Amino acid sequence: MDLRERSDNPNRHPWELSRADMVLRLLARRATPGGHTRYADVGAGDLYFARRLATLTDAPVFAVDVNYPEAGTDGPVVVCTDLVQVASGSIDCAVLMDVIEHVDDDVGLVRDVDRILTPDGELLITVPAHQALWSEHDVFLGHRRRYDRRRLLDVVDRAGLHVIECFHFYGLPCVARAAGAALARLGVGRSAHGVGQWPLAPDHPVTRTLRATLNADFRITRRLAATPLAACGLSICAICRRTSA
Repeated sequence: MDLRERSDNPNRHPWELSRADMVLRLLARRATPGGHTRYADVGAGDLYFARRLATLTDAPVFAVDVNYPEAGTDGPVVVCTDLVQVASGSIDCAVLMDVIEHVDDDVGLVRDVDRILTPDGELLITVPAHQALWSEHDVFLGHRRRYDRRRLLDVVDRAGLHVIECFHFYGLPCVARAAGAALARLGVGRSAHGVGQWPLAPDHPVTRTLRATLNADFRITRRLAATPLAACGLSICAICRRTSA
């Protein structure tokens, strides 16, 4: 969760739970038989995903966020306030989940993450899709932009990485967001400020049902990547590898 959305609420929004489920599934293929794959979550927010990432490996997981008050450790998670605290060439797989839209120099940030990757290291990036869906919620989160597939691929290419796979995901939330954005432009309704106010526990039937629905949605929209419906998704995921690999 973005630190701007964090609250004392212990519950997690189904979208956040599902996104973590699906990204972890993608990253699990990088896990080595010995359990020593080295991961880094850059822009790690409240450490929720970094802690879940630690279940994939016996190696420490690096969580980097410039908004942390100080560096330290949180169980198996090494907390860093700057990427310079992560050694060059030390990470097998890094994650930038909904991060690069927050910075002016998105290419520069991806290049900085490239520095910490091993020669055959991979980087997984997710970003919000469709500039037409820009809303008060983007302003609240401090977004600079939303992306289309071409723009994200251009960022990756200029940063010196090449893309293994790129796809939109979450078609149903995209439809809901489009409807909400249209109503907001008409002055009807208000944008919700983040996922931090979800009132139901993870094991509540409503949360479980929505989480399962979103997981299925992710799998379906990923499969649509080679079809005319490829742009049907609220977010975009790119899995990248170092050009030198």
